Amino acid sequence: ADPELLLKIVHPVDRERLRTSFQGKSDFHERATLRWVHKDGSPVWIERVNVPIYDEEGTLVVIEGIARDVTERRRSEKQLRASEARFRSLVETAPSAIIGLGENGQIFEFNPEAERVLGYKREEIVGKNYLDSFFSAEVRDSVSAVIKKSLEGQPIRGFESPIQGADGRERFFLWNINSLQDDQNQAKAVIL
Repeated sequence: ADPELLLKIVHPVDRERLRTSFQGKSDFHERATLRWVHKDGSPVWIERVNVPIYDEEGTLVVIEGIARDVTERRRSEKQLRASEARFRSLVETAPSAIIGLGENGQIFEFNPEAERVLGYKREEIVGKNYLDSFFSAEVRDSVSAVIKKSLEGQPIRGFESPIQGADGRERFFLWNINSLQDDQNQAKAVIL
């Protein structure tokens, strides 16, 4: 009943993108996300895919599309980004050394306090093996066993171990170690 309905309900910020796609100037078959405005004024995030239909002369006559509501997904993504920002802020400002390890022992997190105390810059230590980087051969096996227990789901509290800093000096740390699970609740990393 109203061929202009989509242009009327699309959010003003996304209106020009939608108008361009109606003119056949956008990349068809590619998913696009835009906002529509609900009757109550709230935004509804829509993911759409359009298919152009041409007449015999090659003129665009119809755009057929499929649209689905992805508002909840967008809301979840926004909450996840906010949660990650809070986590990043806590890690960056914590007055304790925080080191994250993948299940293979590679360092993926090394906060500013770890840099200060151990004398390594984050960019020079991330990606290296934790055991090889900080422990003498005689201590490696015991530290490895504790990390393995944590990866098996056992939280570790008050584990003490010596660590060698960039200057070669040994410092003693008291660690709490927790595993991080993937979406199947399998431990894939640890935070010390």
